[in-house]
Amino acid sequence: MTADRDVVLHRWLHTDRGAMRTAAITVSFTVALVAFAATLPLWVRDEPIVMGGAVYYNGTGSSFRWDFAAADAWWIAGLVLAVPVLFTVIGAIRARRRLARAERDIPWTADLSTIGAALTDAQRSAQVRSRQADLAARQQRFIEQNRSRISLWSLFGGPLAYFVGGWFLIGLTLDVTGATATPLGAWLSASSWFLLLLIMIPWSVIVTRADRRRAQAESRAV
Repeated sequence: MTADRDVVLHRWLHTDRGAMRTAAITVSFTVALVAFAATLPLWVRDEPIVMGGAVYYNGTGSSFRWDFAAADAWWIAGLVLAVPVLFTVIGAIRARRRLARAERDIPWTADLSTIGAALTDAQRSAQVRSRQADLAARQQRFIEQNRSRISLWSLFGGPLAYFVGGWFLIGLTLDVTGATATPLGAWLSASSWFLLLLIMIPWSVIVTRADRRRAQAESRAV
């Protein structure tokens, strides 16, 4: 792919990288969590693992409790993250297909074959510049008229994996270490959703700024 193509396809390339990165992180986290959960029967007690949480709405709240055996933790971890993984993989596939369609359908060459051979050098150069300007205008119209934003599958699947997977990991860790027997551990187990949200806000800002700086650097490099 030439430098000119990178410039024209910049939006689709950026979206494709973001969607692929989201899917890769989600799948890697799921595999790591399942592998960690699979080791639990080797070193934890025989009592069931107890996980809980709290949901708040309209100033009130409710709590829930989930008990399961340590031997079942690995497939439960995979089940919990199955939907986020599916969403992010679909988002990555859609982003790659949009990139392929854009690369195929964007006009790439100006028609210079009809420029008359009898023209002077100055006239021929003017015709070439005119055709190239027309090509650039057609490419810009294509960019403006065709979707290049990241898919809702990725936008929803990534945060869902973060919250659901984070909650499961925190609850699992607190229970197997016995931390839930302490007031702080019990509070963290019930309020992990809020804690994850507080972490996500500055992390999202950092990632967004890093992506913008990277995109600007790529544009200058090209």
